[in-house]
Amino acid sequence: MAIIIEEEKKSSNLASTLGWLLILVILGFAGYYIFLASPPPVVLTPPASLQDISAITQINVDPQSVFGDPSFKKLQSSVAEPSPTGPTPVGKTNPFAP
Repeated sequence: MAIIIEEEKKSSNLASTLGWLLILVILGFAGYYIFLASPPPVVLTPPASLQDISAITQINVDPQSVFGDPSFKKLQSSVAEPSPTGPTPVGKTNPFAP
């Protein structure tokens, strides 16, 4: 006498198929909006204290009038130019020497 045991075949049920399809659609929309959709532009209004500064943006500065000014030409640099042999040594050559 032989005992035959067969596994019961799982029938695909419509509710589980629709559930997986719904999950895939939601993931598709989420992926699109996260990675592909361009975000809407952000409009920032400056505070009232900065609106007075907007007049500064209307100023036009001519570089030749600044660099050609005699008071600008009198300015001198207080930083020494680097030497062609390299930087001058500072401190001791051996930090452990007395």
